[in-house]
Amino acid sequence: FDLMMAMQQFEGGSGDKGKEIFERVINDGSGLNDDEAKGRAHYYLGMIAFHGRDFDVARTHLEIASDTAPAPEIGYAADALRWRFQEEG
Repeated sequence: FDLMMAMQQFEGGSGDKGKEIFERVINDGSGLNDDEAKGRAHYYLGMIAFHGRDFDVARTHLEIASDTAPAPEIGYAADALRWRFQEEG
């Protein structure tokens, strides 16, 4: 799957077009997409969900990305969890 193309679509403001590719990456069982690629896809799906105000889905994707995505997305995911999902204690 063309993860880079989906990332470019997201960065260019066409995130919904990239969403299908990100979903295929995380559901791919062929072994062609490693854990880092899947982590990166989770980050972008989390951001798409966040912008769509689907906060539970966003949090789930960002939590996975904060453990498995490569740099820089791993840091972005951790920051998003820290800043966008602050819980009152």
